[in-house]
Amino acid sequence: MGTGPVVVCGQQETEEFGAAHKRAQRELNKIKKTIDNLLDNITSANCEFVDQRLGELKSRKCQLEARLEELDRLSLSRDEINSIVTDSMKFLAGLEFMLNEGVPQEKLVALRQCIEKIVISKPAGQMKLHVHLVPMGNLQASRECTIRI
Repeated sequence: MGTGPVVVCGQQETEEFGAAHKRAQRELNKIKKTIDNLLDNITSANCEFVDQRLGELKSRKCQLEARLEELDRLSLSRDEINSIVTDSMKFLAGLEFMLNEGVPQEKLVALRQCIEKIVISKPAGQMKLHVHLVPMGNLQASRECTIRI
């Protein structure tokens, strides 16, 4: 099992997110300036036109603000994913050694990180093992395995 860092979000994808964020921010700034200019130059003669144009600009401004929020969330999510994957790979890289060479207390701690619960039924001769799965977003999950004993 390799111990190197795992990168979920590649360099090119990170650059694309950054570039998209910069483009959206530039366009948002441009729209804000246009709105300010329209408001500074409003007259009774162009009031109807300015009102219509302001409506269009406000709509586009809301779209861009939503896009920026989305890009920020995606970026944050990717950072969280990278952190989870890196931490999990470090844990898994040392798990075999810990289970083979660790002192009993270390083995128990490592197993507790992998196993949610164990249910033993002596009459049925079964043991049910609930193993933690890698989390998907905010969802914690486990899988049940039944073993005959």
